[in-house]
Amino acid sequence: MRPIQTVFFLLAAASAVGLYVFPFFTTTEGISQSTIFADQKYTISDNAILPVLFTLSAILCLIGVFLHQKRKRQIMLGRIALLSHIVGIIAASIMFLQEADLLEGTTQNIGAGLFLPVAFSAFVLLAIKYINKDEKLVRSMNRVR
Repeated sequence: MRPIQTVFFLLAAASAVGLYVFPFFTTTEGISQSTIFADQKYTISDNAILPVLFTLSAILCLIGVFLHQKRKRQIMLGRIALLSHIVGIIAASIMFLQEADLLEGTTQNIGAGLFLPVAFSAFVLLAIKYINKDEKLVRSMNRVR
């Protein structure tokens, strides 16, 4: 039986990979002056750095799944994945804010991709919480012996 943090790491990786499928925002019409809304969708493929950061986050979570015996490394990988994801969120937000004035007069729809980074962060934080619980339990069991 695998620990619960394995499930949380897998869910976090799935939410990071889901960003390839679901856009952050969509518009009713393409905006030719915009670099991110020219195709009516704002996805992670609109900038070269976003896929790198979000894929790195997913890969680190998947590596964390297989390190269930090395809890300190799992925590470190979880934190690095979370940091990479936060940098990706900040980069995506900056890109959006730079082109927000071009969206006047169009209808914007929030995509499911906007909520996936929040889900990723929650899953990684839950995984880290349960890894810490396991570590505390192991330490207390070692004291009892």
